[in-house]
Amino acid sequence: MNNLSLRLGELGRREEGLAAIQRAVEAYERLAAATPDAYLPHLAASLNTLSLRLGELGRREEGLAAIQRAVEADERLAAATPDAYLPDLAGSLNNLSVDLAAMGRRVEGLAAIREAVRIRRTLASASPDAYSKDLATSCLVNGLLLIESAPSEEAVMLIVEGLGIAVERDLGDLTQTAISLLRDAYRQSPSEIAEAWRNATSTEPPKWMTH
Repeated sequence: MNNLSLRLGELGRREEGLAAIQRAVEAYERLAAATPDAYLPHLAASLNTLSLRLGELGRREEGLAAIQRAVEADERLAAATPDAYLPDLAGSLNNLSVDLAAMGRRVEGLAAIREAVRIRRTLASASPDAYSKDLATSCLVNGLLLIESAPSEEAVMLIVEGLGIAVERDLGDLTQTAISLLRDAYRQSPSEIAEAWRNATSTEPPKWMTH
């Protein structure tokens, strides 16, 4: 049902996708209540998808509740078996931060994404091929949430970190996202972003950012 919901969403059939993932969540809730070790991971994954489907349909409060439940489930799993479930927890925290920020709860969103970055840095340090892309994604989300409120060296450093990983790993979409974030921020606050860039990189702002 989870895969079916994802496929229906890709096809633009969002209401059907929502109905499918709601059925999956209900089934995994029953199974996880009886056998949590076997089915709690499936419930967490389905709650993530449910949050996505609800958000696509503008049902943000319900979507937020679903991703919060996914984080709680992943925290339980990661506490018991960190090697297996810390990646899932980081992914859920990343999604939670985006949903919180979309609802104007930026401080809570920043707390969630900072924890995701912390976890993904550790994972990428141990297994860069497996987790560098995830780390770059969370760095960009963290930088975006910071830079939307006020230009800062921390925000620029995070975006630059994500950009560096994206370029090194030939991640075209993330590279373009990072470049766009820095360009947009520079247009809004050129002097502040230029100074933050200098402090973060000890170099002058590049022409692709300032022109």
